[in-house]
This record gives sequence, structure tokens and C-alpha cells, in this order.
Amino acid sequence: MRRLSDLFKTAALAGALLCAWPALADEASEAPATAVHVESSLTTQFSEFAGSEENAAALVGGLRQGSEIVFDDGTVLPSTGQTMGYGEVKISLALAEAILREAGIEDPTPEQIAAVLNGGTIAGPDGPITYEGILAQRAAGQGWGEIAQEHDLKLGQAVSAVSGRKGATGSTDAAAQQRVQAAKAQRPERLADAQRVHKIERPVKIERPARIERPVRIERPVRPERPFK
Repeated sequence: MRRLSDLFKTAALAGALLCAWPALADEASEAPATAVHVESSLTTQFSEFAGSEENAAALVGGLRQGSEIVFDDGTVLPSTGQTMGYGEVKISLALAEAILREAGIEDPTPEQIAAVLNGGTIAGPDGPITYEGILAQRAAGQGWGEIAQEHDLKLGQAVSAVSGRKGATGSTDAAAQQRVQAAKAQRPERLADAQRVHKIERPVKIERPARIERPVRIERPVRPERPFK
């Protein structure tokens, strides 16, 4: 009986795993799609700041991967060698935009964007402006809030100004998604074949043992009556 009980437990466990596996498979397949979705959203949000969607895609992808960023006018932002999460990418670009706006620069050139991110001197409305560089400050160990305060900005306000734009809720246009997907196609695949989900065979149904019939009760013989004396 104990062996039969163990078989039932094994079958129940296998059944539970079989039911849960589709959810795990869906989660694994949705991860790359989610990354493309977020990257497309950020590209749309910063396309006006960057001057074009191509420049915005280059900024988002380059900051995310820590790789070299090449703008459409040939301006190059050197590789930082440090990868970023999408949240950090959004913060760094939101701060860069807010810092340049405070300097009176509403439509920055790629050279001005590169200077505020990586450090350098640019021509401002009231004369030359020298920036230490947001990315350099971050690499030196400064927090995002600290960097914002040094420029007389509030981090929350800078990020909120970006979050209210088209693309913040995921409503990106098809063209932006295609450009991001084309750029990501040049990168190495992140999921190996070994990570692909394979279908699990259903466990063999175990037959329940036949019910044992209880023996027929034997009637006791009638006790003979004792004769009268």
C-alpha cells in the first residue's frame, strides 16, 4: 500500500509541473519581447530631444549596452563599458535634457548631448559651458539625486516630465519598433538553444486496484429447544 501511495504522489507532482510549464514557457518567450517594447518606448520619448528617432535609438541602445554611440551627423560618444538598466537609461537622458534646457538649449545638437553626458565644453546662449558629464559623475559613485542637485534640478520632476510623453504607456509606433528590432538584430542572441522549453510527456495514468469484496457473513445455526421434563 505504501508503494501505491508513493506512485500517486509522483503522478500528482508530475501533473502539477505539467500544468505550470506553459506559464513558465510564456514568461521565457515574453522577456525578449518586453525588452524590445521598453526600448521602443524610450526611443519614442527621447526622439525630439535627440533630434531624430535614429539618434534616440542609438542613445538608448548604446547606454543600455555601454557601447559606442554614433549620431547621424557623425558625432561619436565613446563607449562607457558599463551596462545600464532601462530605468537608468531613462534617468540619464531625462537629466541630460533638463540640464540643457536650464542652460537655454531647447534643441540640442548631438555634440551638446555628448558633452552633457560624457563631459566637455559647448557653446551656450550666454557663452561657453563646461560639463563634467552625467555618466562620468555616475561612474565616480555619485547618485542620480546628487547629480540632479548639483545642477539645481529635482530628479523626480525631470523624470516625470519625460514619463508624460507619448510612448510612456507603451503606445509606440510601428516604425520605431522596426528600427529598434533591426538594431537588436545586429547583436548576439541572448537566449541559447539550451534555454528553449521542451514539452513534457504526460505521466501514465495509474489504475486503481479493484475493490476487494467482503466475505459473506455465515449465519449461526438455530439453537435447538430443550425438551420439557
